[in-house]
Amino acid sequence: MLTSQWRVGEDHRRAKYYRLQEERASRPEVAREVLALMLIAALAARPVRAGEACNGVTTPVTFSGRIGSVRVLVNATPEIFVIDPASDTIINSDRLHLSVLHTLTASTVTTSGSAPVVWNLVRLRQFAIGGQEIQKRTALAKGLKELETALGHEVDGILGNDVFTQWDFVTLDYKNKALVLGCSGDDSDYERHER
Repeated sequence: MLTSQWRVGEDHRRAKYYRLQEERASRPEVAREVLALMLIAALAARPVRAGEACNGVTTPVTFSGRIGSVRVLVNATPEIFVIDPASDTIINSDRLHLSVLHTLTASTVTTSGSAPVVWNLVRLRQFAIGGQEIQKRTALAKGLKELETALGHEVDGILGNDVFTQWDFVTLDYKNKALVLGCSGDDSDYERHER
């Protein structure tokens, strides 16, 4: 529904600009919901700046079927996050009560009509995986009861693509039960062995 383009903003920093595709713009309810959610997602995401050092990370994964979970340090407390590179990072607002910066109530369309969805943008003092600090100071937050019910255990959040884009490649290694976040040209023992 959206197109996006990286440009230099008024503050002379790179920014991603979103635009609703013309054929969708005639549906105001879709336009409002998508643009509002993209605003929160854009505030939560932090693009990687050119020239930043890339440090590889390998961390253990616990599997529930084919779904992997890892420990993430959130404000000095280890938490369980489900790995989902198709999602943005989401904090479970029912379990982690973090400082809310902004709240948005939107509606989502389901087969039985529309339903309200509340999203919060929350502040993170610390966010780290495998001992590597992630340069992320905000995240989206909402209740994840449906996910917890489906998995049969508590979940503190979802680790998503906005975090993974800080590395050059992401490998979910089912055999060795590990998540590898790597850098191009990284000559680690793990990478040489697996390739």
